[in-house]
Amino acid sequence: MFVELAEIVKETKLTIMVEDVGGGNIFLFVHPKPVEGKNTALFVPLGFTGTPEELDKNLSELLVRYTTKRQDLAESLEAAEAVMDAAKKLAQEEATKKSRKATKKTAASGKTQAQEKQNTAGDEDETETEDDDLEDTESVKSEECAVSDSDSGDEENLFG
Repeated sequence: MFVELAEIVKETKLTIMVEDVGGGNIFLFVHPKPVEGKNTALFVPLGFTGTPEELDKNLSELLVRYTTKRQDLAESLEAAEAVMDAAKKLAQEEATKKSRKATKKTAASGKTQAQEKQNTAGDEDETETEDDDLEDTESVKSEECAVSDSDSGDEENLFG
């Protein structure tokens, strides 16, 4: 029995409790304590009830089976995690490639749109400049037409 327990304690600490449950039977409770960094689901407690003779005869085999199953589960979990990590990495790489393609397309069409906006803005600037020139000209005309009477400070419009 202790040879089998030695295999389990290589990976974890164990709490073992033995209790008389009556009728010539005893209850043996083996509780592995999770180790930091290990999946806690793999540390399932074990409970065995039987006569001392039955436990002497079968406990070693049960502990070997437990250890083997636990190791199989741990390996399966590690393999599943590796597959999921690889799938995640592949998905991220594909997303990055798609993002780069979309960025290139947007940049190419963005230049054309930017050029169109600049041309349109240039046309608007010219229109605004023409409007400003027209307002300045009207302002000058009205200033030229207004004559100031320096003595009274009154302005007189020559055009009525």
